[in-house]
Amino acid sequence: EAESISFEPLREMHFAEKELHLPMRPYLVDVETAEKLYREHYARFLELAGSRAPLKAIKQGVDRCRFYSEHKNFYEDWRYLGPDDLVRKQVRCFVSVLRLGNVLITGLPGEVFMETGEAVRQAVEQDGVQCLTATECNGDIGYIPTPADITGGDYEPNCCVLVPQAGKLLSEAALDLI
Repeated sequence: EAESISFEPLREMHFAEKELHLPMRPYLVDVETAEKLYREHYARFLELAGSRAPLKAIKQGVDRCRFYSEHKNFYEDWRYLGPDDLVRKQVRCFVSVLRLGNVLITGLPGEVFMETGEAVRQAVEQDGVQCLTATECNGDIGYIPTPADITGGDYEPNCCVLVPQAGKLLSEAALDLI
């Protein structure tokens, strides 16, 4: 089948990149403060777990503990954050778009959820244009869940250093470039 595919010379190629400064979650703190808050939230969690609190409240207590326990990873192991990011309360990143004829490759930093890439693809795919979204391009700034996923409080939202609307800001930047 590969022998029957015809290729045409590439007549058009463009590249564009945009720098963004995405806002961080307001309750992201330094590692020392995170350890203190973890202990406080863990004590509250133990009280909740021993009471007749609703399961949702107990899960939220676990999620908050987990968020603060991940802070060391944000700064040291995963290196999502640079030394000045906490001071600025912003994460510097880049969105890029490469156009090869009728194919667009959109590069988004971090690990965006499917809905973010799909929003870009649906907005630009027309008249034979195809769009691919590549994640963790130009650096890894962690998970970037949708606002709906953040309220769920699972693993990825707890490992997210950005505000809930970060995915939307990334897709808007990609569409501006396109």
